[in-house]
Amino acid sequence: FSYVDKTDVFRHMDAFLEVEDRDGVRFTWNLWPSSSVEAKQLVVPISCIYSPMKQSFDTPMVNYDPVSCTNCHSVLNPYSEVDFTAKVWGCQFCYHRNKLPSYYEGITPTNLPAELHPQATTIEYAVGAGATHPSPAFVFVVDTSIPDDDLKALKTTILETLSFIPESSYVGLITYGSTVNVYELAFQFCPKVHVFEGGKDYKTADVQKILNIGASTAPGSKIAAQRQNNYVVPLSQTDIHLMTILEELTKDPRPHKNDERPLRCTGTAIKVALSLLEYTVPVSPARVLVFSGGPSTYGPGMVLGVPHTEQMRSWSEINKETAPYIHKATKYYAGLAEQAVRNSHAVDLFSCSLNQIGLLEMQDFKMTGGCVITTESFFHDMFKSSLRKLFAKDQKNFMSMGFNTKIEVKTSKELAISGAIGHIATARNKSGNFTEQHVGIGGTSEWRAAAIDPNTAIAFYFDVDSKADTQVNTANKYGMIQFKTTYTHPSGQRILRCTTVAHNWVPKGTPPATLLQGFDQEAAAALMARLVVFKSQTEDIDMLKWLDSHLIRFCRQFASFQPNLEATFALPEQIAMYPTFLFHLRRGPLVNVFGYGPDETVFYRHYLLKECTANTLTMIQPALDQYTLNSEEPIPVLLSFSSLKDDGLVLLDTFFHVVVWSGSTIVKWKKAGYHLQDEYENLRQLMEAPMEDARALMKDRFPHPLFTETWHRESQERYLLAVVDPEAGTQGLHSEDASLSRFLEHLKKYVVKKD
Repeated sequence: FSYVDKTDVFRHMDAFLEVEDRDGVRFTWNLWPSSSVEAKQLVVPISCIYSPMKQSFDTPMVNYDPVSCTNCHSVLNPYSEVDFTAKVWGCQFCYHRNKLPSYYEGITPTNLPAELHPQATTIEYAVGAGATHPSPAFVFVVDTSIPDDDLKALKTTILETLSFIPESSYVGLITYGSTVNVYELAFQFCPKVHVFEGGKDYKTADVQKILNIGASTAPGSKIAAQRQNNYVVPLSQTDIHLMTILEELTKDPRPHKNDERPLRCTGTAIKVALSLLEYTVPVSPARVLVFSGGPSTYGPGMVLGVPHTEQMRSWSEINKETAPYIHKATKYYAGLAEQAVRNSHAVDLFSCSLNQIGLLEMQDFKMTGGCVITTESFFHDMFKSSLRKLFAKDQKNFMSMGFNTKIEVKTSKELAISGAIGHIATARNKSGNFTEQHVGIGGTSEWRAAAIDPNTAIAFYFDVDSKADTQVNTANKYGMIQFKTTYTHPSGQRILRCTTVAHNWVPKGTPPATLLQGFDQEAAAALMARLVVFKSQTEDIDMLKWLDSHLIRFCRQFASFQPNLEATFALPEQIAMYPTFLFHLRRGPLVNVFGYGPDETVFYRHYLLKECTANTLTMIQPALDQYTLNSEEPIPVLLSFSSLKDDGLVLLDTFFHVVVWSGSTIVKWKKAGYHLQDEYENLRQLMEAPMEDARALMKDRFPHPLFTETWHRESQERYLLAVVDPEAGTQGLHSEDASLSRFLEHLKKYVVKKD
């Protein structure tokens, strides 16, 4: 007995969005070829972006453990076949028949448990029969080698943030400069500090001995973790004392010459923080929040020397392998990231400096699920708002985050897992089918992350298993995938979120036009962007050439044309926008590093590897809305220089930047004060409309975007001109970049060219 109509054919984008809204998943292909050969001919692999903590009012929550297959451990779901008479259900993943538990004796086709309802393709279980886990711990790691004004701004923001943290949460405080200072928050008579030498490479056991943390169960036995200590304590017990310490923090006293940078031992500070948590709350909810006002110049993990004559590494030096500190620092921070993942502790990096601080070397911390914020100073609203939003509450007044996360993927036997790309690490689960060639983090069916939030989205890549080619049309008409996400809710409850999807197989030899009915070009652009960025980090590839080669092969497979005749080239409507997406991807900061420092590139790519399809698409092809007196509502327009009208305004959203631009005529009217006169009320409303929309965009966006208001021929207009299509021959904009029309002309030329 089947409860879900599995014959739906995805023909419109609305169908893709409906599935994403319900299940938090979007696939590149929603009709699947039934042979591995035909799957490889798709060029764009069968893949999806899945949001394991997507908030939806329609997601049912039940207070009991799931019913699982005794063979493959997949969860009972609406696609399962149930024999109501024998009280047996058939697993769609391994075809094993399972006995229903005794408390399901009363089920009938009209009396179904929640997980069998047709709409329950995604369901959440409160597992563990009410068992709760300890409250999360937050350790603040504060840079004191910064100017007094910056330190004051940082202290003020942290003090404000403490009011958003639940009183039951545990907190710790570490400061660093030339030394690392760990505060005993339980000792409230006066500030009591344990000092670590900033230039020394400490082992985790060294930190344990110095701080005297952990507990020994027997003489000579290994030291075990112990939650109760003097350094990480409940906020309710130390709030006043912690606030007093923060208010009295002063700049690192160690002097430095005018031609030298201050000593800053960032690497040692993070090591001490992770070691402290390892002996306090291992494999328990915790975050390390690192606030840095400059590059690490001292001790393990240093990325720059003290003399000002030394310059921060550039892309040119990195490509030539002449950057002196990068390899050693990257290896050190990679080791710290592995320690954090092993203990399920997230590391958040707040870089607030005009100079780079070393985010490139620290980028492996992304696999902990931590965030990255980069801005010019601790005064900046982007830093303050982002930190507040990190601790934002949901409708039930819980923090919008999950901890100690594991994500397991089950597939029907015809499918094989290629890998996953996102803010995750492998859990080395070898059960399941895997492809020989991995995509991203492969060779496992389970991944882990220390922290997730409602915006977390992970890319999964699949292939048709070559060994199952002959079984696809005989054993099972539908391809099945189940995502099992287990995480600790801030309330302490362990949650299992189960999402099950099914897609039609199409018969062998089906023409490409049929497969295109289920092609989601937006999801494809987002997934291929992740793939090329991941490849650039792990392989020696030319990203532009790889994207061009991919697009040519894709168009040759699905476009219609006659060899050597460019005029005959035509793209089906299902893929008409795909080349445009890749054109903007090639030009933007996600791929093109020209004009961007390494840390800035890491920041942009960090969120490319995290966000959902819609947000990723905004990064790839920013949204441009036009405001004119001729229209009451903003009009979405082409991301083109021709969309910038003298008598109009535009609102640009690149995800990271929000720009409001005014044309030259609007600027003249504003200078003349027309918008202040009652008879020009419509002009005032026109000028205010994009500002109101910009505030609405930024309200819930994380990280908080940089806002810029600019106008024709003003210096900050560059933020807008850098992303619009230059259009060859356009007056007023001179660019060496190829225009979209020229890019498409060359694409036609290479696609129709006979090899």
